[in-house]
Amino acid sequence: MSFKIMFKRIILIGLFVAMVCLPIVVFSSSQVADDELPEIESLNLFDETKLRSNQFTQMDDLRLVQNHLTIPPTFVLVAQSSQYRLYVELDNFAFRLEHIDSGYIRGSSLADKDTNVSFFNQTFRGYLNSAAVIEYYSYDSLNGLYIVKTESMFTSSLTRVDYELTNNGFIATIHYGDSKISLTIQMYLDEENLHVLVDNDSIVEAGTGLLHRIRLYPYFGAVLADTVPGYMIVPDGPGALVRYRALNQVTDAYSFTYYGSDIGVFNPIANAPSLSLPIFGMVHGINQHAFLGIIVEGASTAVLIVNPSRQLMRYHHTGPEFVYRQLYNSPVSRASAQAGSGRQVVQLEKYSTNIHIQYKMIDGEQANYVGMARSFQEYAIDQEILSVQNTFRTDIQTMLELIGAERKEGFIFDELVPLTTFEQAKILLSEIEEVIGPMTIIYKGVFQGGHSGANHAGNRFASILGRGQELLDLIAQYSSNGNDLALYLDVIQKYASQRVSTYRDVSQKVNLQLQLSKAETMTRYYIQPIAAMNEFTKLQTSFTKQDIFSMALGSIGSVLYSDYKDGMLDRYEVEALYRSTMEESVLRMYYYRPNFYLWSSLVAYLSGPMSTKQYAIYTDTVPFLSIVLSGTMDQFAPYFNFAANKEETMLSMIDFNLYPSYILTHSSAYALQNTELRRIYSSSYSTWKNRIQDDYTQLNTILSQVIDQTVVSRTMLAFGVVKTTYSNQVHIYVNYTNDVFRDGELSIPPRSALGVS
Repeated sequence: MSFKIMFKRIILIGLFVAMVCLPIVVFSSSQVADDELPEIESLNLFDETKLRSNQFTQMDDLRLVQNHLTIPPTFVLVAQSSQYRLYVELDNFAFRLEHIDSGYIRGSSLADKDTNVSFFNQTFRGYLNSAAVIEYYSYDSLNGLYIVKTESMFTSSLTRVDYELTNNGFIATIHYGDSKISLTIQMYLDEENLHVLVDNDSIVEAGTGLLHRIRLYPYFGAVLADTVPGYMIVPDGPGALVRYRALNQVTDAYSFTYYGSDIGVFNPIANAPSLSLPIFGMVHGINQHAFLGIIVEGASTAVLIVNPSRQLMRYHHTGPEFVYRQLYNSPVSRASAQAGSGRQVVQLEKYSTNIHIQYKMIDGEQANYVGMARSFQEYAIDQEILSVQNTFRTDIQTMLELIGAERKEGFIFDELVPLTTFEQAKILLSEIEEVIGPMTIIYKGVFQGGHSGANHAGNRFASILGRGQELLDLIAQYSSNGNDLALYLDVIQKYASQRVSTYRDVSQKVNLQLQLSKAETMTRYYIQPIAAMNEFTKLQTSFTKQDIFSMALGSIGSVLYSDYKDGMLDRYEVEALYRSTMEESVLRMYYYRPNFYLWSSLVAYLSGPMSTKQYAIYTDTVPFLSIVLSGTMDQFAPYFNFAANKEETMLSMIDFNLYPSYILTHSSAYALQNTELRRIYSSSYSTWKNRIQDDYTQLNTILSQVIDQTVVSRTMLAFGVVKTTYSNQVHIYVNYTNDVFRDGELSIPPRSALGVS
């Protein structure tokens, strides 16, 4: 045997031995070191291109605007308040809304119905002038497929309208000539708002056409290219703006689903945007004129259309479409069911959605995204969904999420790995309490089976973590003096290890497939909404018997799906079920990035978003969501453990008024390898305890000045330099740039924040 061959064999044997031995070293509890974090250097230079991108807020164009609409003689006055006059074209119910003080006119169309409008052909002119445009499914017998057709009030000569004028608006029933679908629209004007409603019971399908979508006043507020300074608002993440730009700078129209995609009909889409607020809106002249559309009813089955100025449609416009049916593939065999293929069919039963849009008009210095957010906050407070917060605290809150135990798959039997025992949690919290202010604590994985294997009865704690009384004592200790300790469970998702009955518990899709997805190491099932709420009610009873009154629910706030297990339970009905159940709960509820329908039972907002999906149509990122919530509840940022750039993240947290949060374990995060929590790569308390104190000190120095305060204004002083004024007249300056910024006699150092009263 040659020396080269022998040498290669020795090397291969050595590598094999090393690979065999490595898992023993890595996963041995005595050998695992604390988490090792690579030091990420701060940027030495903030690139001006980045500051001018849609990751940041841009400078405003403050040009004055003039009326670009008139009130044609075909429009008649039907309602008036102290601030507005409402005019309607009675044949098609296009409208004009005139602001009495300024004379500014908003409208759903661009001219009267008989006047040609530039860049609109006859078909689109019909859409422009219609109070409602519908889409419906029509069966094509030649190819055996359903096709979608669009019908306006001008598509067919057979379309007719019956109407009556009311004291403050009108009620009109539209009978569409082609589809033989009819619906009733009600519009009324109150002192400050315009309301548009369609009752589900008024929708009649008298022919073969099956209703797919309804869009009301699709071109309300439309702006030609960049002729008017301003923007559209998109409630993606913290908030995104779409400024009016010249023709064809963005050539695609975008469609965003409120409250995320319905996985009861569609397969989950990774990293899809989820609009958590039921709003849309447009600004005509920044600090001059704006409107905010609030979807009072129907958001759970609606999509937001955002259309830029492009060759085929040169007007920027935005608004919701309300979905009543979907097209899906019905399996014809077991194989097609598993593949998600089959015969194309349409849902026979339409969704139960009622539509109610409230348009809030904003004029003057509040006609901007801050004014829109404040207006939505006022609406939520009026509806008793939010309430003004008066904590009288002098220090900000910190959120700590502790992981107790987690299940790990073994060779024969699964293993329950302890990460933070009750005693270790007590020591950990006692140490942190000495160096930071009040804490919100979420304790995860405390039940038998750990995080991903826990039973949902709420009456069996993981004995590997210690005695149950130790946990109850810990809860009692940290549920006062500004602190709160909540236990974590997820009642609408279960892992395969959690004793799931696929027949009794698991929800079904519209094609009767089970609702499931592949998680990190095993299958995750989605539970029938009614069964989940029944389980929550039992869980609540178990909690209160043990004097546990705070709970964090995993995904109910951000995941909303229809269920077809026993007939159809659509998202509109599921939303109402979740909301009513949680409102009646006696527990203090915490949710992660919750949709608006659960805000009425919300104690604090967890994992507040700090970035959008950064689509090409976006021009800015703004803290719309955090402005809405400011002064009503604590808002926590995503885990600071995973901040890619600590310096920039901290500046954004100050800018958005988000409090710090951390996910912690007593053991090293290496112990989470090959578990459902394996993405957590740094969590050990020994690694983070000093950083928590340092981060808290820096954030508390500034944000403690605006506890319980609402946002009054937010102004870009220069690219990358922002000034936010709160209701107590404290001004928070954030300088994202690499240069000193001077505002009069005040100097803001590079990459820093400053609070000034």
